[in-house]
Amino acid sequence: MKRRTKAQIDMDCVVTLSASDEKAILFRRVEHGVVMEGAWDASQIKINAKSPGATIAVLQPARVVCRTCEFPDADDEKLEMALHLQAETHQMGSVPEWRTARALLKFRANDGGRTGVIVDWPSNDSGPSLSRDLPPDGEPLFAGDSAILAAVMDGYAAGPLVSVTADRTAFSFAVRTPNGLSVRSTRIDPSQWPDAATVAVVESALRGGMNSTQAEALVQLLDEAILSAGDGGFGCTQIDRDSLSNHVTGLDDVDVWREHGLKALAALIWFSHAQPLVSLRAQPLGERPGHIGEWINRLGEPDSLARALVIFALVLVLAPPLFAGGRLLLLNWKIGDIESKERALRSYEKQLALYSDLNRRAWPMGKLLGDLSSVTPEGVEWEDLTLSQDRNVSIRGLAKTQDGQSGIEMILILEKQLRESRVFDNVTKKWDSPDAKGLVKFTLNASVVKPTLRPIFKEAQDFGRKSLSERRYGPTPPAVVTAPPVASAPAADTNANAAKTQAHSKLPSEDSVAVPTEIPSIDPLSEDTAHNGAPTTAMGSTNADEHSTDTAKPSNKRSLRGANTTSNELAKRSERTPDSANVATPIPEPLSDSALNAMTKEEAQAAISAVAIARNSAEIDDLTKARLKEDFDKLKIYLKGKK
Repeated sequence: MKRRTKAQIDMDCVVTLSASDEKAILFRRVEHGVVMEGAWDASQIKINAKSPGATIAVLQPARVVCRTCEFPDADDEKLEMALHLQAETHQMGSVPEWRTARALLKFRANDGGRTGVIVDWPSNDSGPSLSRDLPPDGEPLFAGDSAILAAVMDGYAAGPLVSVTADRTAFSFAVRTPNGLSVRSTRIDPSQWPDAATVAVVESALRGGMNSTQAEALVQLLDEAILSAGDGGFGCTQIDRDSLSNHVTGLDDVDVWREHGLKALAALIWFSHAQPLVSLRAQPLGERPGHIGEWINRLGEPDSLARALVIFALVLVLAPPLFAGGRLLLLNWKIGDIESKERALRSYEKQLALYSDLNRRAWPMGKLLGDLSSVTPEGVEWEDLTLSQDRNVSIRGLAKTQDGQSGIEMILILEKQLRESRVFDNVTKKWDSPDAKGLVKFTLNASVVKPTLRPIFKEAQDFGRKSLSERRYGPTPPAVVTAPPVASAPAADTNANAAKTQAHSKLPSEDSVAVPTEIPSIDPLSEDTAHNGAPTTAMGSTNADEHSTDTAKPSNKRSLRGANTTSNELAKRSERTPDSANVATPIPEPLSDSALNAMTKEEAQAAISAVAIARNSAEIDDLTKARLKEDFDKLKIYLKGKK
């Protein structure tokens, strides 16, 4: 595998950024200090073909421990050894070597002594996660804000210098005292800002040998520095800002110094003798990774990561249809005509879904109405029946005395039979007092608990076994159908007598009904009907019986039909013919306006029924049909007005 060509290193450039926002700024070393060249990103390496020499990430306040040590004036070599011993004494091996740094400052106290700075980054702080495209090789260095402030006090600024977090919970400062340099990081209560910060600085100054007059002057300078720090960032006095501007170019006003001041000062310290104070590492500098490590690192690059994401997206989009297509081809090869089987399966699934939905929602209304009819005893009449979708049944009607039982008792029987059916339950009822006729108005409500249950009713309740007509009028005897005599031309007396004797022998008995299958057409309006040459052997008694039945009262008609005692009973509906229907059809008399106005509603309904039956006769002439239609229209309009 071919190795990637490593970019050249430009040791005069350094990238600094804040570990909290990762806004990388590029600084270049110049004769008087550093100059800010603007924002930096990884694409600039390809453009310039050179990589900055280092990346420094500035940690937030109170993340590192910064100590100062005062030494008497001596050679630098001896002072370095003394500083090393002080660091080991304080640390006692608790901090890894790559997380600690020390430097000897040129700053001298009033007594001429030297100051050393020791920085520790605790091991329990894993450090921020930064991008791997930071130079060089994605392994940035880290610097504590308090260490930067201490190094800047070594000849660049007079102080005090402050660094504040955005939420004002942590605060770092550096100030000169008669006994030497005082550097401290502390956590404070945001609600007590800036008084808590002022108290912390004054306490450190007094310990460093300042008197009250010097402390008051320090407080004034500290207020100015805190004010310039604003809501978070670097702060100093205007005098120190002017002094630092001589070494840092590109930071023009207070706001820029507040946001990028620590980054610029870290770059400035990087090119000074205090460079170790800004060279902490989160982990030891490792060896060059192998092939797998190179591939993993390459995925961290934006271009490689973008290509990998595009490939992954294409695989994610194309793999399912390709897999499904291959599976479909395999099924077609194994099964054959899969489309017809799939259609049949879908049709079956739809039917199952339909039946399941009907089983859950739809009710067998015809069955429920039949169940209600079976549990309703004689003597109870419905006026209104409601079957609602929320499984409620409401019946409103009348109950009358039946078989010696009062209307209220019939309502109680209805309730009992509803419960015994097990189809209905939760029956509630109420009724009014009986009226003058003994009728009781009632309202009954029930719930449908088992709509699909098939109850087994007693014969007295099951109208399928015994109809209402059979219960009221008894069983109907079967009709006996006899053939009519054959009409012939006049013959000898012996033939006529024989035919007459045969016709009389075939008349129906008292317990049967004789209905001829072929009846000659007779016009009831014609006066010649009684004098025509039709046979009289069987029809004579039939016409007489029809005449007596038509002139009888309606109650007598019903009793005669129920008893089946007459021989002129009409054939069943399925056995009737147009000619047989016209034999006994009476033609109503013409209807006058005075007679119409004198009719009641019931009489008008009976009259319009008679007119409608007569209009359906096949043997009436056109004039009679026109007159019947006119009477029918009059009665229809009259009944509409009676509603």
